[in-house]
Amino acid sequence: VYAQELVPGKIGTMAGLTVGLAFGMGAIGSVALGYIADTLGLSNMIILTGFLPVLGLLTLLLPPDERVSEWNN
Repeated sequence: VYAQELVPGKIGTMAGLTVGLAFGMGAIGSVALGYIADTLGLSNMIILTGFLPVLGLLTLLLPPDERVSEWNN
């Protein structure tokens, strides 16, 4: 929805790009996790992926949209 709000005249295009990006990042992520599993071992890879939600929590520290738009002006 956020991408569609950024480009209101091209809702279908933005929806397609968003879904395509999600699938593409999932494919890249699975390749990366497979490489890590081959290199470090499966149990170590599972432990490392347990820390991935911490990255999501760090996004709470990002500035709100209003502040970012102030920086751009």
